[in-house]
Amino acid sequence: MAMLRNMFYSRSFSTSIRSLHAAQTASTGSVAKRLPKLTLYTGGPECSLCEIMKQDLEVVRFTHAFELEMFNIREPPKDVPEEKANEIAERYKNDIPVLHLDGHYIQKHRLNSNSLKKLIEKYDPEEEDPIYAHNTFRPWTSVPGAKPKRKQALKARAKYDHALKQLDRSERKPST
Repeated sequence: MAMLRNMFYSRSFSTSIRSLHAAQTASTGSVAKRLPKLTLYTGGPECSLCEIMKQDLEVVRFTHAFELEMFNIREPPKDVPEEKANEIAERYKNDIPVLHLDGHYIQKHRLNSNSLKKLIEKYDPEEEDPIYAHNTFRPWTSVPGAKPKRKQALKARAKYDHALKQLDRSERKPST
């Protein structure tokens, strides 16, 4: 019962903040700006990091309003062309969840809520060259040191296998 009450209060709190923001813009006579549009590329409900990021985004949404669109790379929406969906799935398959702001990459894996809040606060839909537009997505495989670590792991495994063989040979030899 307490959980349902908390969910109701959190939803009404979020709605009341949006209503207050809308009332403030209406009273000042300024035209309401378009909300930032975040796109979260996920792997569906079986992706635990994606679920955590969704929850973290809901917490940020309490104080900073934004639109959220979900894109499951394993089951893309029907309105997205198949080649575009395949391209997105291939690009993000090892890095989900990935978060975009107005079509520009901003974060992956874990949500840095402080930097996201700063981006939302500084968001201007008419800005031609926003600061986040220059972020570049680097897949996990292009991270410096990712491949050498794999090579190091393979070398360590080879040494371990060699040591096991040597140990096995020494146990087979009869002692004199």
